[in-house]
Amino acid sequence: MKKNRFKHCLLILLVLAFSSSVAAQDQQFTVEQLVAKADEAIDKGDYKEAAKWYLMAAEKGNTDAMNGLGLLHANKKEYTEAVKWFRMAAEKGHTSAMFKMGEMYEEGNGVAKDYQEAVKWYRMAAEKGNAYAMYGMGEMYAEGNGVEKNAQEAIKWYRMAAVRGYGLAMYSMGEMYAEGNGVEKNAQSAIWWYRKAAEKGNRSAMYGLGKMYAEGNGVEK
Repeated sequence: MKKNRFKHCLLILLVLAFSSSVAAQDQQFTVEQLVAKADEAIDKGDYKEAAKWYLMAAEKGNTDAMNGLGLLHANKKEYTEAVKWFRMAAEKGHTSAMFKMGEMYEEGNGVAKDYQEAVKWYRMAAEKGNAYAMYGMGEMYAEGNGVEKNAQEAIKWYRMAAVRGYGLAMYSMGEMYAEGNGVEKNAQSAIWWYRKAAEKGNRSAMYGLGKMYAEGNGVEK
């Protein structure tokens, strides 16, 4: 009986010692250092280690860490948990998390699919300068999801994202000009945007550019 009691006490002491060690480790670093350690772990492919550091920083109110946890859970398709962290960061003003909230609602991951909610979050992020969210707004207007379908409005948002260097938006601009959708049909403008997107590595734009040359559309065949 005494032996078992001794083992039990020893176990408690070990747990307390470990907890104290973790707490001391937590206090040892600033929030920025905790996030940096998480980022380093991600670069090494150690996502479990990254989650540990992000959680420490998130518990201190760091929104980058909250968003980081959301991304880690989303990559593992743990969408409900991902939404929880994205929402926490987004409600504290984290722009990338706002975009991710829009994406989760658009795709119905971790929440019921809701295009109007997606538009709400995309718009919030876009108004803070997030190019991905601007492209998302363009897509919503192009498809008529959550908003009335409007090609002119779609191209407005595509253009905003494209001038910020987002390759997919550049490709969409090329498509709009090639088809005369929301703008006057213009092969030269289509080529210009396709080329810009292709230089960013967009394969659809590379194909579109090749097709324009194959058909002699806006360029010598």
